[in-house]
Amino acid sequence: MAGKSLNKLGQKLKERLLQELILQDHNAVGELAGSIKYQVNGNELKVFAKKYALILNQGRSSGSYVPIAPITKWLVAKGIASPEQARRIAFAVSKSIQKSGTRVNYNGKSKRGFIDKALNKAKVDISREYGKHFREQVQMNIKRLISSGGKTIDIQL
Repeated sequence: MAGKSLNKLGQKLKERLLQELILQDHNAVGELAGSIKYQVNGNELKVFAKKYALILNQGRSSGSYVPIAPITKWLVAKGIASPEQARRIAFAVSKSIQKSGTRVNYNGKSKRGFIDKALNKAKVDISREYGKHFREQVQMNIKRLISSGGKTIDIQL
């Protein structure tokens, strides 16, 4: 029963992460959205995504090198530049991020914390699903405890 509940939670969390990516306008190329997966092993739920999900979540501080290829791909996907222009612009963007880091907000939209925001929104789903799972487990245990002579008293929690 835990696996079924965790699969539901995994799917719901994945949906919440995708919603936040779209709300924060982080889905131009679609690679990150396509990389979000979850896996259930026993009583454990693991969520996976491309490594740069953490960079988008936390932002990038100044001082570190920023690869040009992903910026080039993003510029073309957003329609900001042609493939020929994109490399030059990506180089300038990379240098700017290296110098100043990434912004917390852009055009009035929060550009950080998509993982944190998705987890906060999923808390309700998680408590609801685990509460349901807990009630089912307790109900089954109570049925076993009070069952006698092949007759079971059904107790609803």
